[in-house]
Amino acid sequence: MDNATDNLPVRYLNNSPPVPLPSTQSQPTQIVVSNGNEKKGVWRSLKDEDRSRFAKWIALGIVGVCAAGAIWLIDRKVKKVRARAEENKSFGKDKHSTWAKQFRQAFDNDGWWGTDVPLVRQTMRAIPSKTDFEKVQNSYKTQYEGANLIHDLADELTKTEYEEMLAIKNAKPQTSKSGVAPKVYDPEGWAKRLHAAMSLTWFGFMPATDEEAIEAVFQEFPNQQAFYNTAAKYKKMYGVSLWTDLDGDLDWSWDWRAELKKKPKK
Repeated sequence: MDNATDNLPVRYLNNSPPVPLPSTQSQPTQIVVSNGNEKKGVWRSLKDEDRSRFAKWIALGIVGVCAAGAIWLIDRKVKKVRARAEENKSFGKDKHSTWAKQFRQAFDNDGWWGTDVPLVRQTMRAIPSKTDFEKVQNSYKTQYEGANLIHDLADELTKTEYEEMLAIKNAKPQTSKSGVAPKVYDPEGWAKRLHAAMSLTWFGFMPATDEEAIEAVFQEFPNQQAFYNTAAKYKKMYGVSLWTDLDGDLDWSWDWRAELKKKPKK
């Protein structure tokens, strides 16, 4: 009996649930083989010497940006100091600074829309010579931190107004010893200014006339002969009669003939 009992399975010995025996079979070892394609950060992928070099570049870049910013701020400060000093001259004896200031005031026009063209014309006529005009340009550039007077004139004026100012400037002598705008005898320049004044258009298509520009030219005529010489130049340059154009454009709003009769004949 004993031998028979020894050969029976465990569950039959005591009617108890079988107890699983621990497995003597070992688990397989997992081996991970790297194929070298795992993603790495850029910084981690660099060698120590490359990291050091890269850090130096970053530091130099930051220093360069800071230096450029400092230079820009200093330059702005210097320009403002110079502009303030140049502007202060316009309230003194320096006429070039004053004329530059008057140009700017004409452009600003006290905040109103448009440009104060009569003030531009008055200022342009007051400048004695081409050399003086260049000095006015330099003062304007200094006062308004790099602004270009010629560019602003072209931007603020109509095409015909700009041509009028250009004719006034070109008629001036290269230099003037007296410092006062000389009386220039310039029939060709007057003809150009009169034509520009009568070629004005509004909105690019509506014909108009700049009567103030015409009156300014008549004020410069020293005598009636100057008008006749201007009329001859006008006819030669544009192929039409100055008398006819004046009558058509002024439409008797301003009696130019009566104004001309006030002047001496020669």
